[in-house]
Amino acid sequence: SFVLMLLLGMAIAAQLPVVVMLLGWIGMVTPEFLRKNRRYALFLTAVAAAVITPTGDPFSLLLLWVPLYGLYELGLILLVLAPAHAVAEGRVISRIWRRSGSDKSGNRASKSTRTSQMNRPVARGSSSEDEANRRTDAEEGDE
Repeated sequence: SFVLMLLLGMAIAAQLPVVVMLLGWIGMVTPEFLRKNRRYALFLTAVAAAVITPTGDPFSLLLLWVPLYGLYELGLILLVLAPAHAVAEGRVISRIWRRSGSDKSGNRASKSTRTSQMNRPVARGSSSEDEANRRTDAEEGDE
């Protein structure tokens, strides 16, 4: 019974990153808000863990509280890496790739190299939409 209740609590708690991302996507929270209010999240996850745990001992509370807070942080990281506009445009992977600073061969490139690669002239046959996307990517990279 104890193990089953703890697993049920963890299954419910595993939805926390999804909830954080959905709240961010609809504009109810921002990554800055979530970062600023980490202490409240820590407290609320402790309260949630105390309610969800089937027994009152501190070990089972910690067994649920630590992963629950980790899932909150995971939701925050995912919200930063996959904001709603990037998901809608299908550019999440390119944002993550650009943040890592890797070029196509897997080597780390300096910011000046990445910037010069983004600002190079458009090849013949490229559409103006491709050029606009490159400019938008370069502007987002400068932020």
